[in-house]
Amino acid sequence: QSSRGQQFDVMSSAGRAFQIVIEDWTINNGTFSYRDLGADISHSLNGIFIHFYNLKFNALTDFNMHFVLRNKVKDKIIETEAEAQGAVNLANFKASEMALENTKAKLGAFRKPVLISLSAHNFVDPQINFQTHIPQFGYDDVSLFLPRQMDFNIPAVKAEAQVNFNQNFKKITISSLKLDNKDVKLRLNGSVDLAVSPIFAQADFSTNEFNIAATD
Repeated sequence: QSSRGQQFDVMSSAGRAFQIVIEDWTINNGTFSYRDLGADISHSLNGIFIHFYNLKFNALTDFNMHFVLRNKVKDKIIETEAEAQGAVNLANFKASEMALENTKAKLGAFRKPVLISLSAHNFVDPQINFQTHIPQFGYDDVSLFLPRQMDFNIPAVKAEAQVNFNQNFKKITISSLKLDNKDVKLRLNGSVDLAVSPIFAQADFSTNEFNIAATD
């Protein structure tokens, strides 16, 4: 391991040893796209920028990134701008040991951004802790998702959760979920098993006392 970056020992065809050191690593203006022509659906990541600082493949590496997610469903196009910064452990590409730490993201889903803080461990059976702040939104923010105009207003909410995924994402366990806005406080834990038929779900939840008429 060098003082900066990831070091590799390489042997040339002539038998001479030399070293390659990767320091900072950048992906700039990348594109990833998927199209389902039969369903007239497409998804793409555009303008992908990812920068790794002092890249290491077996320890935490700081990074920042941003991209635009574009979803086209028939005649509707929905774009979400995303940016994030944090630290990732690639664990020598062993997915069960990969991790995200101290990662903060901002999603431009509504007129005000959605803010997310998260950590995740084990990319095979992920264990995810996150906190998010969802701003107040109404019909104008989500009109593309709705078949007709509706008059509603959802107040800002803070959420915090610990979630585990198992059995190839077919079993979801919510160890803790907290939802808070100015009037309502919801606490929930439970699980969903998608591997059985019919799907099995169980949950325990509690709320404070609140006046439904006051939650506008």
